[in-house]
Amino acid sequence: MNLHIRWMIRRDLPAVLAIDAGLREPWTEDEFLRRLRERNCIGLVAERGDEVVGFAIYRLRPGCLQVNRLAVHPEHRRRGVGRKILEKLRGKVDGDRRRFLSMWVRESDADAVRFLAAMGLRARLERDIYSDPDEDAYAFLWGHPEADRVQAGAGAPEVRR
Repeated sequence: MNLHIRWMIRRDLPAVLAIDAGLREPWTEDEFLRRLRERNCIGLVAERGDEVVGFAIYRLRPGCLQVNRLAVHPEHRRRGVGRKILEKLRGKVDGDRRRFLSMWVRESDADAVRFLAAMGLRARLERDIYSDPDEDAYAFLWGHPEADRVQAGAGAPEVRR
């Protein structure tokens, strides 16, 4: 069955919350709504048929598209859903106004670390980013091909959580 990526709408929230509930630090419905009401914060969903199987929340920042949340339903992992979502997000990085895509991942989230590295994102270890428990994070960065000449840390945007 084909996978379709589209803008998130209010009726998607129950499915998105169910997927997010499986994450280490799930957001509440209020947190989702608060984030999505913020200026330049956007949600996408991936659906197969009429079922939401994944989602992403991202923020448009000057020079950068910052992914705040990306998750796939456990029954649909390793079936190209995360890849399709990330490809859609990379397509929004145009090399002009937005030259980079960034995302933070806990050091202990080995599946996410492997996935993002396999998708061509570069990682930089950042110390003492998370608490409860104290943990380091990887700041992942992908540059538009036109922006590849700019090295992370030398003109690349600050990667924010």
